[in-house]
Amino acid sequence: MASGLEAPGLKDRDDDGDTIRRSGGHDCPVRSGSKRSGDRQDAENAMTAASATRKGKEHRNRGFLGWLLAVMKWTWVIAIIAALVWIGGIAIWLGSQDVLWPVSLTAQILGVFFVAAGLATLAGAVVVIVKPRVLFPPEPKYGKDQVAYVAAAALAGCYIALMIVVHSFRYEQLKALLYGALAFLCLVLAFQTLPRAWPYITRSVKNIGITLAVLGGIASFWYQSFYLPESSNIGMQYGFSVVSVESSGSDRFVTLDLTMENQSQVAAITLGSMLVVSGLTFPKESIAVSNTAAQQNIDKYAQDLATPPAGVTPNPNIGSSGNPSSVILDVMRPVNNDSFMFPNDILSRDITVVVPESNVRALEIELYILYARTTRLTLGTSFQPVVISTSFCAHDEQSSWFINQSALIRYTRGAQIFYSNWCASATDPFIGWGIQGVRGTTDTPKEVNEIANDIGIERASRNEISVLPP
Repeated sequence: MASGLEAPGLKDRDDDGDTIRRSGGHDCPVRSGSKRSGDRQDAENAMTAASATRKGKEHRNRGFLGWLLAVMKWTWVIAIIAALVWIGGIAIWLGSQDVLWPVSLTAQILGVFFVAAGLATLAGAVVVIVKPRVLFPPEPKYGKDQVAYVAAAALAGCYIALMIVVHSFRYEQLKALLYGALAFLCLVLAFQTLPRAWPYITRSVKNIGITLAVLGGIASFWYQSFYLPESSNIGMQYGFSVVSVESSGSDRFVTLDLTMENQSQVAAITLGSMLVVSGLTFPKESIAVSNTAAQQNIDKYAQDLATPPAGVTPNPNIGSSGNPSSVILDVMRPVNNDSFMFPNDILSRDITVVVPESNVRALEIELYILYARTTRLTLGTSFQPVVISTSFCAHDEQSSWFINQSALIRYTRGAQIFYSNWCASATDPFIGWGIQGVRGTTDTPKEVNEIANDIGIERASRNEISVLPP
């Protein structure tokens, strides 16, 4: 019968399955399962301790990596801010000088671009200073437009830095290296921000179009009112005439009148001038030549025009055997260097030439002029003229001046000097020019031509023959 009491001595099992006797029996309880439970607990404690150690180590590693990542991020932010501020400041400083005090039209245009790019670069730097998180995705919703500003600043910074590198790599290698590194930083920043900013840039296309339309109208007015007049070629008109011929014994004194007129709307600056007067003598007798000989004579005349021989005047008399000979009678500088001829100015000068031989029947008058537009070149402080010996001229009278350069050229190349050469040769006089840096950097002929095109140096010549009265 079931009962709530059990007989003494009955056996039961504990929770671990071990057989024990009840307290009423004679056997003592058996506790073998407790030992195994203690071992299991020790193992669990060991595992817990190992797990805690591992988690602590991982936490420390994550803490170090997080700290290192934070340091790298802030270093990048500081580097970008410093680069953008420096590039933008330099661009505004150089560009504003060329805009307010232009030395040439090209420099003024480049100065406008530098100021605009500098302002865009500084605007991007301000955005990064205020909200540095825009550099790292995911950016907050309020930072999407700011990413576009930073991308534009990166592109503007690349343009400025690369322009300085292009102008300075031959003259200032360290400066070119510095701005090359800054251009690389801006390029990396552009790759970092431009892909994220592109979807939001398209939203402003209409506003950009309106802005460009307004700027186009302003540019058209500027082009018509300022650019065309200042960039037009200078029209210089030259003329010679024999004023009088006076005899004194076997000599004759011939007075020539030289006129020069600036018929353009731009002032010109004279960089060099030379007037060469030669006496022409003709043989007493001459005969007509054959058609074959005439063709040979005109061929030789054309060749002499292409490559004039030293000290020989090309002979235009192709139909007769009487070739004239010439002797240089007078070489002079008709216009002083660094002289200005303003629009519609007329220069008139009388020159007296002594003709010592009675058989001189005509005078050959050659005029050579070097000049440039004052809108592209202005000369600064001059040096004392010197006479030097060079490979192309034994007695070269050399005048030189500092060039008033654009701020960009002055910053990237240093001061430059313009040289005007006046070769005092009795057989082959000529004039020339050159540009050289203060540090002695020389340019290749191609680079010299590029400088001449940028400055707008013009070389003009005039050749006339005046027959003297018997």
